[in-house]
Formats: sequence, structure tokens, C-alpha cells
Amino acid sequence: MTASASTAWANRARSATAFLQPPWPALSAIALVGWAVMAWARWAPQTLSFCVDPVGAAVSLHAPDPHLLLAMNPPGPLLGGWMVMTVAMMAPSLAHPVAHVRDRSFRRMRAVGLTGFAAGYLVVWGLAGLVLLPAALSILSLGLSAWTTGVFGVLVVVVWTFSPINRACLRACHRTARLSAFGLAAVLDCTRYGLTHGAACVGACWPLMFAPLLAGDLHIPAMLAAGAFGLGLRLQCLRRPPVRGVGLMRRSDAKRVSLSSPPCAPASRPS
Repeated sequence: MTASASTAWANRARSATAFLQPPWPALSAIALVGWAVMAWARWAPQTLSFCVDPVGAAVSLHAPDPHLLLAMNPPGPLLGGWMVMTVAMMAPSLAHPVAHVRDRSFRRMRAVGLTGFAAGYLVVWGLAGLVLLPAALSILSLGLSAWTTGVFGVLVVVVWTFSPINRACLRACHRTARLSAFGLAAVLDCTRYGLTHGAACVGACWPLMFAPLLAGDLHIPAMLAAGAFGLGLRLQCLRRPPVRGVGLMRRSDAKRVSLSSPPCAPASRPS
């Protein structure tokens, strides 16, 4: 085995074992809890809703009554399902910012800082849901077939993935923030970091959350595929420069964030 081949093999092995180090296991467990809640909700459909009701949307086409629309698609369960969907799909992609908050916080401030970051991040995705859920409901109200709306969702993902805006948002997803060490300033900095990172994440990943809403009975498989695709984009954006023309990151930018070390390798952190 040549030196270059052995180095490549060592890098791959090190990258594989990095997924067993914090914060990957905790984030994976949180994502699994989200998936478990969604699986449970399929047996208790009155508690949470993870996609707009196409039957209700079709009815609203012929009887455009806002009260009927709300009755068929209650805002509370719909938004609650959206937040659980966000946790299940997006938690694994937060390893880099979570590690940054953890490594830059004193031990006694770590839980508070992570809570502030999570709150800011989820607030942004909640606001995005207030836009994307009505948009999905409007599309389903056109009475199109499930295949037509599904193909439309896939086209939205493809077009956005190759767009310059998506590339800029992915770059922003890997920016870190200066975090204060003490008191209220530390909490506010972590919360602000959650807000800014959430905004960048929404800009990059909103089609991956939007497309499953249009998938009908294939909603859960579409979520799995979209989540895996989004995580792959984030890791590819970190590890290597993309092929020219793909909307991920410029080659010069990729050099600055290219990882010869495993993703989110633990840095020296304050005790």
C-alpha cells in the first residue's frame, strides 16, 4: 500500500469513528426520538399532524371557507408536527454548531448555552413553518395528483440545490460566532448564534422540508430521503470542494473549511 493510499485509508477510518464522538451520539438520539414521536403519531392522528390534509385541501377548492380549511388542517397539531419534523430531520446536521457552543462554554454555562442555541434555532424554523405549511396547503388545494405534487417538490429541491443562494447559505451554515463566557451575555450570544445559524439553515434546507409536505402517503420515506440528502450536502460541503457548477461552495472557500480532521473534532474547551 502506497503512502497516499494509507493516508486516505487512515482519514476515512478517522472520519468514521468521529461519528461516535460527541455531539453526534446525542444528536442522533434526539433525531431518533423525533422519528419515534412521528411513528407514534400515526397511531394517534389527533395529536400531531406531519403533512397537510390533501382531502381537506381538495374540499377547500370547491368550498373556499377558511373555517373549513382550519377544521381539516388544525394549526396547532400542524405546527407541532412541523417542529417535531424539524427536530428529526435537522438534528444530525447541527453537530458543528453544537460542538462550537459546547467547546466555547464553561462547564457550568454549557447547558444554558446549548438551550439558548436550540431555542433560537427552533424559533427560526417555526417561523419558516408559518410560511411553508400554508404554501403546501395552497398547492394541495389545486387538486393535483400525488405524483404531480411530489415531482414538483423534487424539482424545487434540485433547482435550489444548484442555485447560488443555496451555496451562500451553506457557507453561512459553517460560520461560527464569538461567544461570551459569563452571565447573560453568554446566553444572549448563544441564542443569537442559534438564530443566525437557523436562518442560514432555513435558507439552505427549506426545500428539503417543503418537498415531503407534498408527498402524501410517502411523507415519511420522503423525509428520510430528504434528511439523508441534506446531511450529505452539509458533510460534503465541509470535506471537499464541489464540482464546478454545483451550488455548494466555491473552491477557494472550501479550502478554508476543508476538514483533514473528522467533522466536529473536539477542540480544547474551557473547564
